[in-house]
Amino acid sequence: DVGGYSQPLRTLMNAIREQTGYTVSVWVPSGAHVRISALLVGVTRGPSSRLPGELAEPFSTPGLAIAPQYTEAELRKLIAMARRRRVPLGRGFKHIAQIKKAVEHVSQRSFATGFNMRGDGWGMLAWPIPITLTPPRYGGLAVGAPVSELRRQQDQLVEFVGGLRASYVKKLARQKRRAVDQAAVRRGHTSLPTHHSPAAI
Repeated sequence: DVGGYSQPLRTLMNAIREQTGYTVSVWVPSGAHVRISALLVGVTRGPSSRLPGELAEPFSTPGLAIAPQYTEAELRKLIAMARRRRVPLGRGFKHIAQIKKAVEHVSQRSFATGFNMRGDGWGMLAWPIPITLTPPRYGGLAVGAPVSELRRQQDQLVEFVGGLRASYVKKLARQKRRAVDQAAVRRGHTSLPTHHSPAAI
């Protein structure tokens, strides 16, 4: 269910599922974890498909997609929180240098990959996306499918989702500008003094 999100985000998720048939999810930070906030189940549902509200490690595949949007201070704060709460960092990470290298790799490619070959055979590609611009709210957009299929379609999927993602960010920016303009108009209407013409006095 993607209800409650902006129309641009609903449009983005629906377009990906309709074109690919894959499972599409939106992840957001949640304390020392990342959490599924919205989910559209694909034609093939993987054994490890989750439900909205379920959690994953902070630097799992969707967590790595979110991470490039953090400042270094926010990144260090998240790692410290996870260690304090004894939450695994994800992917076997032990040191901040490993995480920073992985985050830099995601920043360069604009997406993260996760292929669970030894587990359930389910794979995921995930992209950083803003959920809202005001206030800034980070998120990750993930597409899940069987590993063999996802590997075969990866290049086409990256190109397809990359185009939709760019369009989504533009729509979100336009939505923000409209909201700012409408707020300015409302302020203008409420703050204008009442003037009387000389004839009416």
